[in-house]
Amino acid sequence: MLAIALLASRAPALRAQGQPCNAMPYRHQDQFSREPIELAQVQGTAVDQNGGAIAQLCVGIFTMDTLKLLRFAQTDAHGAFSVDLKGLPDGTYRLVGYLLGFCPANAILTINARAKEKKPLAIRMNLAGNPECSTVSVKKP
Repeated sequence: MLAIALLASRAPALRAQGQPCNAMPYRHQDQFSREPIELAQVQGTAVDQNGGAIAQLCVGIFTMDTLKLLRFAQTDAHGAFSVDLKGLPDGTYRLVGYLLGFCPANAILTINARAKEKKPLAIRMNLAGNPECSTVSVKKP
């Protein structure tokens, strides 16, 4: 518990030591969502394993085939993020959430601008070394 509090308090310093979000590399720990998540927009919140907001988490959208970063955002002080999808064609992509000290989150997304529901995402980040890696899911109402 203390380690999580210390790491959370150091998140801005840790982010400053890493690369900026626009240069984030593709990351995974073999923790992929089983089914693609269909979305019209990519927005939501990121929390740690205790439910505390994670600021300065990089959220990137990558191509499926070459794993090239196409779009990115960074969470605010409340853990909220919104990725600008303007000009990005509908299709299947990978979403990665990354912050130094945490296991990366990775999920398959199907972006469909005509999707009826506007579902926010929930990114739950676990500390690196945790047997359960970080996850991405649709936020429950």
